[in-house]
Amino acid sequence: NTRQESLAVIRDAIELYYSQNGSYPPCANDGVGQNFRDALKPFLRGPFPASPVGAQDANVQASATNPLAATTSATGWMYNPTTGEFICNENTASATGAGNYDTF
Repeated sequence: NTRQESLAVIRDAIELYYSQNGSYPPCANDGVGQNFRDALKPFLRGPFPASPVGAQDANVQASATNPLAATTSATGWMYNPTTGEFICNENTASATGAGNYDTF
């Protein structure tokens, strides 16, 4: 599944960044998150993946909400730079019926 694979790749990159830097990658609260994507670039093979649901883009919205919950579909992803949590920014039911996309 592309969504689960993308989430796993990005979450692994976040943990690798954390293990090398002692903190989670930064993310500007601008709805784009270019600094977040740039920080993870050394830990990814290829380009930063676009979310396969919702906005279907590679933009990242920073949020201090804990736990994260999708707020809008304005960006493909949502990230908490304090906790390292990373989710799809889409709160509709998944195609498989296994929960909402933002709960994976």
